[in-house]
Amino acid sequence: MSARTRLIVFVAVFLLLYGGLQFATGLQRWFIDDLTVPLAAWAINTTGVSPVPVHANGSRLVASGGGLNVLQGCEGLDLLCLWIAAVSAGPFTWRARLLALTLGSAVVVALNQIRLVSLYQLYRQHRAWFDDAHGLWGPLALVVLVWALYSLWQRASGTPWVTTAQAATP
Repeated sequence: MSARTRLIVFVAVFLLLYGGLQFATGLQRWFIDDLTVPLAAWAINTTGVSPVPVHANGSRLVASGGGLNVLQGCEGLDLLCLWIAAVSAGPFTWRARLLALTLGSAVVVALNQIRLVSLYQLYRQHRAWFDDAHGLWGPLALVVLVWALYSLWQRASGTPWVTTAQAATP
C-alpha cells in the first residue's frame, strides 16, 4: 500500500468512526456511564489519590468536596478512533493489526484513565491549573502518547512505514 493510500485509509477510517460516534449516543452513554467513570472511580480509590472515597454516578465522579463530570470528548473515544484509524492504515500483517487493535485499545483507554485521575486530582488540589490541563496539555499529551505507542508498535512489528522500493519511486 502506498503512502498516499495509507493516508486516504487513515482519514476515511477516522472520519467514519468519529462521524459515526456523533450519532451513536447510546454507545457514548455506555462508554461514559458504564466504563469510563466507574473505572476512574476505581482507579482513584485504589491508588489512594483522593483522601475521600469517590463513587461513580452516571457521568459523574462524586466525592465530598467536589468531583468531575465526564462529558463527550473526555471519555477517550476520539483517541480510540485515532488509534484504530492509524492501525488500519499501518503497514502491519493482519495478526499484528488485530493484536494492535486489541492491546493498543486497552492502552489508549488506560492512558485516558490516567488523564481523568490526574484531572480529578488537579481539580481538588490545584484548580487554577485545571482548565489548561483539561483543555490543552492533557489532550496534547494523549495524542503524543498515542503517536509514541504507534511508533513503538510499528518498530516492534518490524514493518517500516515506507518500504525501500516505495521510497525510491517518485
